[in-house]
Amino acid sequence: MAFHIDENHYNEALKFFIREKGVPVKIILAHADISRSRFYGYLNGSGDLAMSRLLSILEVIHVSLDEFMLYARSLKPVNTNMQSQPEAPIVDEAMVENALQIYKQTKDVAAIGTAITQIKAHDSEEVAGKLFKKFYQQLVIFCADVIISR
Repeated sequence: MAFHIDENHYNEALKFFIREKGVPVKIILAHADISRSRFYGYLNGSGDLAMSRLLSILEVIHVSLDEFMLYARSLKPVNTNMQSQPEAPIVDEAMVENALQIYKQTKDVAAIGTAITQIKAHDSEEVAGKLFKKFYQQLVIFCADVIISR
């Protein structure tokens, strides 16, 4: 399975995490067993990566697949054309908590990605900021529970 850049913004998410984690490209290339040309081709949008290669890169930069997918899905552009866009669902704290509960039960990040996209599209920056804060607080609590239970 190859990841297609235009549809999902995976290359941009990978660029973000490489910068964020500060892992030198030489280390990524050596440990993920990928050529420099293939690696940069993917990052620049002119190629695809096999899932096994992507997983190797994520392992080297210490990013989980869930974290990567969540961030990549949050990069999808939000449709701002109000005429063709259906009425947006109500974005509130209950929706944020519901998205986290779905993730806890299924380990599928789709609900979280949808929640983040809807929060980003909220009319009020103040409300969106409060919802993001609530989301991250709940996410930290969830992560702490997972770590403690192991």
